[in-house]
Amino acid sequence: MTAHCPICRKSLSGEDLKITPIEKLKIQIDLLDEEIDDLEMQKKMRENEILRQIKRKQKDV
Repeated sequence: MTAHCPICRKSLSGEDLKITPIEKLKIQIDLLDEEIDDLEMQKKMRENEILRQIKRKQKDV
């Protein structure tokens, strides 16, 4: 998203926000926690898919 005036562009870019290093780290931790949750969900879905495939193969035998 772009803005026409320099002040608006600065506001949209977040340059005027005053974020302390600790707040920045907290945000990074939150983002990493979300990524970990997503990866764990993907892992669980893959495990479930593998179990379904195993059950299908066992029925075929």
